[in-house]
Amino acid sequence: MKVYLSPSNQPNNKCVLGHSEKQHCEELVQRMLPLLQQRGIEYKVRNPSNSLSASVKEATAWGADLYVPIHTNATSSGTARGTRFGYYPGRTDSMKACKVFKKNWLKIYPLPDKVFVCTYNFSEAKNPKCPVVYCETVFHSNRADAEWFHANMNKVALNFVESISELLGVFGVRIQVQLTKQENLDYYGLAAGATVTLNMEDYIKAVVPSEMNGPLEACKAQSIASRSMAYYWLESGAHINDTTAFQSFRAPRGVNTAYVNEHQGVKDTEGQVLMYQGKVARAYFAHSNGGKMIASDEYWSLNTPYEQRTHLPYLVTKNDPWTLASGEPFAGHPIGMSQAGAIYAANQGKTCKEILAFYYPGTLLNNESEVIEMPMTGLARVETQKNEGLSVWSTITKDKRLIRVAKNETIKVVKDHGNGWVTAEYKGVVGFVDKQYLVLIAPLPVEPPVDPPETPPFDKEAVLMGLAAIQQGIDAILEAVK
Repeated sequence: MKVYLSPSNQPNNKCVLGHSEKQHCEELVQRMLPLLQQRGIEYKVRNPSNSLSASVKEATAWGADLYVPIHTNATSSGTARGTRFGYYPGRTDSMKACKVFKKNWLKIYPLPDKVFVCTYNFSEAKNPKCPVVYCETVFHSNRADAEWFHANMNKVALNFVESISELLGVFGVRIQVQLTKQENLDYYGLAAGATVTLNMEDYIKAVVPSEMNGPLEACKAQSIASRSMAYYWLESGAHINDTTAFQSFRAPRGVNTAYVNEHQGVKDTEGQVLMYQGKVARAYFAHSNGGKMIASDEYWSLNTPYEQRTHLPYLVTKNDPWTLASGEPFAGHPIGMSQAGAIYAANQGKTCKEILAFYYPGTLLNNESEVIEMPMTGLARVETQKNEGLSVWSTITKDKRLIRVAKNETIKVVKDHGNGWVTAEYKGVVGFVDKQYLVLIAPLPVEPPVDPPETPPFDKEAVLMGLAAIQQGIDAILEAVK
């Protein structure tokens, strides 16, 4: 795990407190170094005598996983305040990294509405091969900003290092796997019990096709669940092996191009894990729950490790209509995601996020700021403080009120548009309703696929007898006419 730090080299940009931008940015970096060292993160600091292009080349040759230019900002008026984390337009890897910095910076900076992720065209934002977070930490031309920065420099250093640590956990984590399966031993040419060290994404790329074969959205959900469990085990100090005691790892499948959806699912979700209240979620999964999920603390007995018996709010007990509709019998355990249910749901058009929201309610992805939310369909109760109740509108833009629904009344939600509005039906009237005033009380059941009626076998003898009877009837009619 390597980070390249590039503090400002601008001695003529003067801070209102009397020193230069170069001086206080270099001081900040020096306070970061021991914190990085404590975490086992390799670092390299730009040589002030190097040009920017030389620094970028140095970072690339060194194999940096993250490039962080550190500056402070200024305006002639001295009134502006705030922080900007910049990325080069089109660099989605850098954009995601900037969002992590912003998320953590909001924990300490006193003006959250003045913190932005933006684009920069600077060469240091554009040219590094690894993700870049171009930090404009505060406005040194503003006295309040400058004083806050210097009074809290240790806190700033720690905050930046925490963001770097989080990002390198995504971009550069290695995982050790003990090999027991013969196909893995043959693949690596090692003896039983040997351990290999892999990049996290390479590990997940072999795990997913070993655990699941199915549609893309299901494979994406499996990728996130598998990655989450791998991070959880790493953090807990577990000694991971290639068996289903952890999760199935079959190394040849990581490079077998036949697993198109499985590999694409890993790629599309690179670095993503499920989080709950700031910690990586234990995204347990198994082949099939048989139609019902059971909370971990309800299912696992007192003979299992304490950590498995603890109550986790996102591992719940509820019916699973997807798995029931799949027809797959119980296999494994009923905790968390049923792979059979996920495959069935994906085949019915459900997205990765919808699958995760159903099986791990209340979790969020580490690159998002909002909880993953299951689309609302079913019977919902109206909860509003308005005396007149909740309005059902003809359009989302509220062109015409169709009907009002009183508080605590039940309304049927038939479609969630994903933008805060749902289509709902009340007393035969169908229109748009503001979702924030609804509480789902009974999801619409997933109808299992109906087998077409069997076609009776062709009975040639019966057909011939029927034709003969028809012919006899015709002959009788003709005889009577004569």
